[in-house]
Amino acid sequence: MIKTNFWFKNRQHLIINALADSIVFFILFLYSKSFVFKFPITFFLLLFIWIFNSYVLGRYSTNFLKKNAYTLKNFLSTLSAFFLGIFFYLLFDWISNSFIFDNIYKLNLIIYSIVFITISDLILTLLKLVIFKNKVEKKWILLEINQEENNEFKNEIITNSKFKIDCLKIEELKTMQLGNFEGIIINNADYLSKELLNELKNIKSSGIMIINLFTFYERYFERIPPKLISDKDIISRDFFIPRNSNSVRLKRIGDIFLASFLFLITSPLILLAAILIKIEDNGPVFYSQERNGLLDIPYKVWKLRTMKVNSESKGPQWASKKDPRITAVGKYLRKSRLDELPQLLSVIKGEMSLIGPRPERPAFDRKLGLEIPHYNVRKWIKPGLSGWAQVNYPYTSSVEDSEKKISYDLFYLRNFSFWLDLLIMLKTIKMVLHIKGSSPRR
Repeated sequence: MIKTNFWFKNRQHLIINALADSIVFFILFLYSKSFVFKFPITFFLLLFIWIFNSYVLGRYSTNFLKKNAYTLKNFLSTLSAFFLGIFFYLLFDWISNSFIFDNIYKLNLIIYSIVFITISDLILTLLKLVIFKNKVEKKWILLEINQEENNEFKNEIITNSKFKIDCLKIEELKTMQLGNFEGIIINNADYLSKELLNELKNIKSSGIMIINLFTFYERYFERIPPKLISDKDIISRDFFIPRNSNSVRLKRIGDIFLASFLFLITSPLILLAAILIKIEDNGPVFYSQERNGLLDIPYKVWKLRTMKVNSESKGPQWASKKDPRITAVGKYLRKSRLDELPQLLSVIKGEMSLIGPRPERPAFDRKLGLEIPHYNVRKWIKPGLSGWAQVNYPYTSSVEDSEKKISYDLFYLRNFSFWLDLLIMLKTIKMVLHIKGSSPRR
């Protein structure tokens, strides 16, 4: 499994920003001790709502770290988080019938909130300027041992803005000053001579990291390209999740309760969507397809219909960016992902999970299984409504896209945990609110 420090490092900006908000929140509201001690649950609820909204609405996004100034987008994000927080708080207040937000505390709470978000934005801007913008990224060396093997991944690595990569041949390595480099990336140690192995051992002993492509992708891209995995890796690198483990049992319990709750609260939306679908063309509201689930066991998946009737009379087809088969109502259902809501019944029945690899249709499954190495490994866990692939890569519309998505599924299998599922759930909420990832790339 990936060490925790890499998870922390990859999300350092998120953790630091949330921690800064929490500290300011505590310090500011401690001046109003009567509020904190009289309403401790409300106090922590407000903090949770603020951090959650800030994450979902992008206040903690790395996109805000690319500019040196406080922008209009920063302000609008903060303003949205504030008003959404007030809405959720009033909703909670109404449901609990506690009416904490009364005249005594209303004015003070609003004043404290305005002061808080002003200080919070100031601190986040300073963090952006002082910590993140001045952070110097060290370079990496991609060691070209076998050029043919490296070519497929070389372009992606060297063009990624997160890294500064120097591609070197073996003979050039001895002439380099390595003090300014984070580490050396190699593809496969099997190609190394005994002399080079000893040289790399000496380099590693001086504090320079030496890492293979498999581990580099896993740690820094948070995905594992299937072409980097051998049959030996499948057996030795722990891609299998025991189905009788406590983690899987807890995941199932969480699926039942959360899916039931989500289905209950989204039932009015499903009903409204059903009425609009019926009005548009008087066709069926739902449609079903066979999907391959855990260990290739087929099951029926139900969705709200987003395509014209008989749109696949010529057989299964990939969806495209401007697919003429999609109805006017279906276009918005797909963007908002409301068409996926009936699948919550499949989660409750146990055919799916809330989080897992996307289930595929048998016709595409067979094709992808023949063209993509280790494709069927993704079926070692239940398919999901959302997953690591879905929140990191757009809707697939080709074999190439599917191979990229499977690299995220393989990462999920190797790093399965409650915390990863929680992160996927938060990223899913963020993606749905921003209406992203529901359209094919081409």
